[in-house]
Amino acid sequence: MRTSAGIPEIVTGLSLGDAVAVAPSDPKRAIASSWEVLRVCALQLAHCYYGDIPGSWSSNIVATYQRAEDDGLLPAGVAAVAHTVHYRHVEAQFPDKELPSAAELLQIIVLAYRLAWQARDVVEIYEETGKPQP
Repeated sequence: MRTSAGIPEIVTGLSLGDAVAVAPSDPKRAIASSWEVLRVCALQLAHCYYGDIPGSWSSNIVATYQRAEDDGLLPAGVAAVAHTVHYRHVEAQFPDKELPSAAELLQIIVLAYRLAWQARDVVEIYEETGKPQP
């Protein structure tokens, strides 16, 4: 992800294509990358539109997407996507927990990156116009 909204670039590690490619052999890495792109974009979104940076708790990241959804910056349902990706990311940290099926994992990855792109687009509109998106 590139620098946006005055926040230094944070390297997320995997592109969408790389996350999808690594998913069968390293699902935990793919899930972690999906969560990371959401986290980075939440930081950019919060800084740009709300003048703050969400706390380091994962719930703060999900709350940023909920706030953007409530304010009409992002479409309905994005907070649910962020919550699902967060849940799967945390769940993947437990050694005994069964990981999602390949089909579900691919859905999680694609939805996470899609949401990150939507958030990035909102930030870019603000940067280009100096105005919030209607």
